[in-house]
Amino acid sequence: MVLGWFMSLECKQCQSKKAYLECGICKESICKKCAVFLDAEAFLYMQDTPPFLTQDCYCYTCFSEKVQPLLNSYYEDVEKTKEVYVFYRTQGKETSQYKRTFPQVTTDNALDEQDTLMRLAYLAVRNNCNALVDVNVQAKKIRDHAYQTMRWSGVGNPVQIDADRLDRAENLRRFLQSR
Repeated sequence: MVLGWFMSLECKQCQSKKAYLECGICKESICKKCAVFLDAEAFLYMQDTPPFLTQDCYCYTCFSEKVQPLLNSYYEDVEKTKEVYVFYRTQGKETSQYKRTFPQVTTDNALDEQDTLMRLAYLAVRNNCNALVDVNVQAKKIRDHAYQTMRWSGVGNPVQIDADRLDRAENLRRFLQSR
């Protein structure tokens, strides 16, 4: 948050007289050199973002103590998201053996199909799962006279599967198809 130009406050970190910014957590005055800025899309896939993570400016102390650990764990989860197996609703034969013990996850207002799958996979990782089954991704056209956009939504069931067993079954299926 930017303070008024008429205020002459002292920076919390360096004691500069040009502290026109305010920390999003502790509300202390900070200058531009000492401020840590966080992009608005830093927690793009997180649906239940805590309110203090939606701020755009932090002092270094608050950022390193409260925001950085959450940001690191978020990026670790995003890396795990890339390893999630995805089975669509039409692949019922391959997924009939998996128990659907976790609640169904949904996402709305995604930009495209890939973004929808990433959001669903992130929610699966948050449930400690490594696969999504019965995935259904839908696009909805939004028309505003001459302007048209697409909004994507998706639904899936997170499950925990044995990756080695899945790879062996896939290799066996390929072998039998090649005969």
